[in-house]
Amino acid sequence: MSNRDIACISFILRHIAGTPPKSTLTAIAALFFVIFLGFFQMAVVYFEKEVDRLYDTTIVSGEVRKADPMGFNWTTNIFMRDDILRATVDELIETGFFQSIYAEAGWPWFYIIPPDEADRFNGEIGSEYWDWFNSHLIPYYQEFYGHVDGWMVRVDPLMAFSDYNAFLKEFAGNDPVVPGAIAGNDMGALWGEDFTDAVGDAFFIPPLEVAFATGFREGDFVYTDSNLESPIPVILSGHTLEQRGLSLGDTAFYGRFTNTNPPFNNKSHDELYTIIVIGMHNGGITRQMGRNAVLLPFYALELIRGERLSYITFRFEVDTTCNREISAVKDKLQDIVRNRRQERFLGMDVHVYDEELRVVVGQMEQNLSLLKVLYPVVVTFLTAMGALLSFLLMLQNAKTAAIMRVLGATKMRTRMMLVLEQSIVTLAGIVLGLAMLPLLGVGFSAAITLFAILFLAVAIVSNIIGAIAVSNRAPLELLQVRE
Repeated sequence: MSNRDIACISFILRHIAGTPPKSTLTAIAALFFVIFLGFFQMAVVYFEKEVDRLYDTTIVSGEVRKADPMGFNWTTNIFMRDDILRATVDELIETGFFQSIYAEAGWPWFYIIPPDEADRFNGEIGSEYWDWFNSHLIPYYQEFYGHVDGWMVRVDPLMAFSDYNAFLKEFAGNDPVVPGAIAGNDMGALWGEDFTDAVGDAFFIPPLEVAFATGFREGDFVYTDSNLESPIPVILSGHTLEQRGLSLGDTAFYGRFTNTNPPFNNKSHDELYTIIVIGMHNGGITRQMGRNAVLLPFYALELIRGERLSYITFRFEVDTTCNREISAVKDKLQDIVRNRRQERFLGMDVHVYDEELRVVVGQMEQNLSLLKVLYPVVVTFLTAMGALLSFLLMLQNAKTAAIMRVLGATKMRTRMMLVLEQSIVTLAGIVLGLAMLPLLGVGFSAAITLFAILFLAVAIVSNIIGAIAVSNRAPLELLQVRE
């Protein structure tokens, strides 16, 4: 490096220190533009991450229910409102859209028959016995229990559920009074005034509680015997235990018979199963015919009912990986349920509660789209402002350029020194701005680095143009210019 070069650098540094207002303004402008873009970039990244987080964590739930809540359906069973066919549920599950499901299923036409003193079934296990049982049904129960009960007390409806804890939670917060009437169906007129389980004035239903027999616990409420030969663990209501003369831990029989008269299905067949009472519930089940329902593991009811299984409740949570295509998921589920139409007897519909995803995430996606549209506009604006400011500040060096020309500096050297001086200050502002970003909580990114390089390049070009404009004038003319 020659003495002249050293002298030029020394002059530039002294001039930078000697003109603090202009140097400070140049550095602060570069620093401000870098930090501003950093915060803008951080807003874009924040919205991107927040949208991704909401898509990954928002739980979208749904349920299948009748398209017409007042609809009537004889094809399944009006008494327990198990209107959702198994074929519909199976097809929904096969889509793979669900991360969890909750289902309740039931069937009312079963009877608990306590064993005789020798722990045997009270009668022959065959069609002859069931024919007798059918013809003597009401007298049998009146004699067995010693008094006349309503119809719903005489049957022992089955109810199963897919998640024990969810079932308890479902009825843990029951309202103290639940209406007894069945909307849309005059069941009292159909079955008589003793249809006491579902028709009449409001009745009290407590929050659901379950107590297990000694030696049993929640983990025993499962069933794995695909042949239905081992006893099925059941939970009975306290009322049912009393009426059937059973106690916790007892074994009994559970069955139904062939009957071609309503309300029985003429396609049914004789059935008999062994059950063991492992627990007792307090009747706090706010489902139709649920107060005295026999609770059993879902798998056991699937085996008993087979393809005839129908659901009272089917709710689901959509897999979060499907959230980004939630509209397509809804359309697919609705096509399955509506097109099947429950074998054309009862119109069903599926309700997907995606309001949070559509409203919250949708609004954030709109904000993100707006920011992405504005991003190049902001970059262009900041770069243009930086270029204009650099050019205007360079014009303020007219007096300095005149002095340098009078002292013998060539136009080229004068331009080089002016450009180098202002570029050094601009670079210092950019570096300081980049260094401050982490301290301000703004992540360092390649986009900001590219902007800093672009800003410096445009500033240098503006400095060159300004330096040419300044140095092309005569020295005496430049000395007369007021800064």
